[in-house]
Amino acid sequence: MMIELNDDNSVSNYFKSARLGINSIATLFDRHEKEIPVYDEHVQLADLVSNPEAVLPVYTLTGNIFKRGELYIYMKDNSLLPAWDKHDLILLKSVDQAVLVAGDKYYFVLEDKRELAGVLTHDETHFIITPDNEEYDKEWLKPCAVLKMYKIMGGLKKEEALREREKKG
Repeated sequence: MMIELNDDNSVSNYFKSARLGINSIATLFDRHEKEIPVYDEHVQLADLVSNPEAVLPVYTLTGNIFKRGELYIYMKDNSLLPAWDKHDLILLKSVDQAVLVAGDKYYFVLEDKRELAGVLTHDETHFIITPDNEEYDKEWLKPCAVLKMYKIMGGLKKEEALREREKKG
């Protein structure tokens, strides 16, 4: 690699700016941080879908480039045990039926206001949701019964969520 030097043997501005660009990777992450709303465990996601202005988050957490979700909810049951317990925060991202991937974990909001979480498989006419917790049964859903779908992007254990909230002050 050839380096350009100025008449006084200093590195040219072109290379200085390239070097600064590499060192300023932290600013890239800062620009991608956003406030992600956290909804109380008593919030029904069906209400949030149908009337988002009526449902307010209890607080927000700062998400970074690695946390690509839209909202956090508290788990209402133990269907995702052992990974996520009741009262852990789950990070969700809204998805369309056309982009569902078999084998990924999803959170479904149904027309009858039920909420289901688990691994997706499907046949020609149904979504099949298999909860991680073996105490819960598989659910077979017709696509027309689904009001909204979210991909589970990750989450925070209850204790970790409390620490994150305390950081915000």
